[in-house]
Amino acid sequence: MKLRRLIAATSAASLVFIGVAAGSGSAAAQRNNHARHLHAVAAFSPVPGANFLSTVVTSQPLQYGTVKLAAVSDVDGQPYNLEITAGLEYVNGTGPLHGDINFIAPNGDALAFDYRGGATLNADGSTTVRGTLKAFSGTGQFAKTTGVGTVLGTRAAGLPAGSPVSYVIDVDIHDGARSMPRVTACVEDIGKTNTGFTADLMGVPSDRFITSNSDGRSFGLVRLTGKSTYDGGPVEITDIANVSYSKGSGPFNGFITLKDNFGSTLVLRWDGGTKADATGGATVNGPLTVIAGTGRWTDATGNGVMTGSRSGAVGSPLKVVAKIALTVPSVGAPC
Repeated sequence: MKLRRLIAATSAASLVFIGVAAGSGSAAAQRNNHARHLHAVAAFSPVPGANFLSTVVTSQPLQYGTVKLAAVSDVDGQPYNLEITAGLEYVNGTGPLHGDINFIAPNGDALAFDYRGGATLNADGSTTVRGTLKAFSGTGQFAKTTGVGTVLGTRAAGLPAGSPVSYVIDVDIHDGARSMPRVTACVEDIGKTNTGFTADLMGVPSDRFITSNSDGRSFGLVRLTGKSTYDGGPVEITDIANVSYSKGSGPFNGFITLKDNFGSTLVLRWDGGTKADATGGATVNGPLTVIAGTGRWTDATGNGVMTGSRSGAVGSPLKVVAKIALTVPSVGAPC
């Protein structure tokens, strides 16, 4: 059987990690493609129960997972709620991240940005986060708004990922009927499989942090868990993902973690796409890449593909089938 790699293409420009603020004022007066510069300074704190970070230690410590942070900031004299959901992949405190930033006005109007960026662990132990933003969803006064911006964040020395971060956010937005970037996908044969698993992954409401806007956009974090058999033995499976959907379809980025009865762990990056169907369910498809392993999967490498389907909304039970070409050059813990 051949594996397939999902290749995502988007018209969006490259992005980075930053914060943004949304302005107020008359929606009618600002609808005609008016340009505005928005600025915010905010101290973001983790949302209780929404920190899905894990660490594996191989030759270097790898921290991966998803987080949600929130803050209140003065924007044009009004208190805005700001939310960040992000997936990250850090080695020794440094690495990339990708997620969403949502700005919510006092009246509930919201402007969401896709962001991509990275964190750097500095010599003094503090962390600097930089990134770029691109608007992809707006409601109320922000309907059809476009814009780009930057973010600069600082976390104090000694604090791990997911801890409070202070951000300075600047963004230029334009009111008007400009089209949002669309994500498409295609598949490409990449090789043969030699391992795999099937599983029913389940979630609970407390593990879902999804924002749904009236323009059909939904984005945020979700965690699912399940059990299966992989590489000759039983494993516990955890799926954590950051999603960004339009009417139920769109890209996601996340991680799959397999843990066996001896404590060995295999971590795979899973980035791909979701396609909604007419019944309210969806199919998912994306490539898998091994990024870390411990115990009997120490120094493992490999890639593959995982497909799945669900009959309900994001966070509902997901049936998955994974195929992985895995190479393990050395064996650690008993298996």
